[in-house]
Amino acid sequence: MLDTCSSSFFSLSLFLLTVCYGWSVSPSQVVASEPNALEIVKKHDDAWGKIKSIQFTYTWGHNFDGVDKSFPNCYWESEEGKSRDISVFIDDNMELCKDFFYDGENSYQLTVPQNKYPIKDMKFCDYVGSGLGSEGYSARFIPGNIKSMVDDSRFRLPPQRYFFVYGEETWMTILELVNKYPARIVSIRRNASGDDLVDIVIECNMDTHELLEPWTLKVSINTSKGYNIDSDRLSAVTKTKLPIELITESTVKKYVEIKGGYWIPSDWDTLIHNGNPEVADRVNYVINDCRINGTLNSRLNDFRFPTNSPVIEATPADHPEKVHIWGENNEPVRSFADHEAFMEYRYNECLYGKFLPQKSEYLLLRISLVVLGLIMIIVALYRLYAKER
Repeated sequence: MLDTCSSSFFSLSLFLLTVCYGWSVSPSQVVASEPNALEIVKKHDDAWGKIKSIQFTYTWGHNFDGVDKSFPNCYWESEEGKSRDISVFIDDNMELCKDFFYDGENSYQLTVPQNKYPIKDMKFCDYVGSGLGSEGYSARFIPGNIKSMVDDSRFRLPPQRYFFVYGEETWMTILELVNKYPARIVSIRRNASGDDLVDIVIECNMDTHELLEPWTLKVSINTSKGYNIDSDRLSAVTKTKLPIELITESTVKKYVEIKGGYWIPSDWDTLIHNGNPEVADRVNYVINDCRINGTLNSRLNDFRFPTNSPVIEATPADHPEKVHIWGENNEPVRSFADHEAFMEYRYNECLYGKFLPQKSEYLLLRISLVVLGLIMIIVALYRLYAKER
């Protein structure tokens, strides 16, 4: 078979709501052993543990508000706890490229207009505009001690599968959910393609939460394809009127087998709706060239912020965000305690500096201007003195 495969990445938060690895299990094995939900889910997560490295390109498209749009040639890679995702999206009618890198501890996010990506260096004053970002450009560094951003990185990483847990505002694997909340197998069935599915329901009881009712996660695990997630339905009901319900459903349309017994979802749809699938936002993912546990032409160590770019550093909620100016060695060359200090520097460097050069080579010119100004003042005072006499 091919050394290349297919998988995906939801925004890419719903990507890992679908992709998995595994081995083949016959229907008789599943039924005869009378498995419980924990056993099935444990095998599912153990299968992910077999993936040491994975790399692929993918195309994702969406239909929001009846408008179809496709974004080809996106890229995703993970190896030994690191991951990188390069995707394209639209914001304010501008097509942007987002490069997300997680080094196993810290996160780095770079967004630039697609027609300017990749960008290695920049002119500081041309890109900061009137604030910390303009022309679709932004850069952000998130230290590993910022919990929310660590959680934000989890869903991007194999070998696990992560779900956002409403009320707890965190990402958890399906195994973590089953270990915490009541779960049960509701059916073992065969789909139209002849695959055996185990349907599991997890009751995420959030009775003590002020806004959320207890909600459910429904997932079908495809045991014929080596414990791959085939479809899921993530539902959260609020105690307020709006929204009534938020549901995410993903269904695999096609698998591809990779050499070595790997089965990868290669084409699937995700629907997001409030209870009526007829008016859902639809997202589709198609995986292209893919490698698993092979020799990779890795791009994990190629990430860097452009030279001279302003980079925001996330800080705890009760602290102002720091701002850095990035240097050629992919590290800050100048840092500011907050946005105000950075903006003052930006004003002096980019606005005031346009009219009064700041560099040392202009020192003679600046001295000459000062001397000329003094001469003009002396002449004006002399004329005034002569006139009065």
